[in-house]
Amino acid sequence: LATYDRLGQTLVATPTVATLSGPDAAELASQTCEQIHEAHHGPEATGVRHIVLDLQNVQYMDSMCVGVLVELLTTLKEAGGRIALVNASSNVEYLFKLTRLDRVFPICRDVMKAIEVVEREG
Repeated sequence: LATYDRLGQTLVATPTVATLSGPDAAELASQTCEQIHEAHHGPEATGVRHIVLDLQNVQYMDSMCVGVLVELLTTLKEAGGRIALVNASSNVEYLFKLTRLDRVFPICRDVMKAIEVVEREG
């Protein structure tokens, strides 16, 4: 459902699907949490605290997916982490602006800028 890369304290998750809706979103969140857990407790513990969600492949996201991302953000915030979005399509960016969630999820143009944002403000 996604590929993952670790850069410092940040996990970059890149969904490989064009549509993120309810069940896929829940699975993505679950996989991402597993990746973070592994980063903390696995053989190469790195202490990942933040997530950058690279949406380069995602053209559509439904409201259930947004709800799952808000839940994931709440979980991360409790551990001192943040989430930023990058490469959002105009449809996805519009959804976040319409719901005013762009104030909670920074939307960046490139991955390195998003990492800088979450690690600086986290």
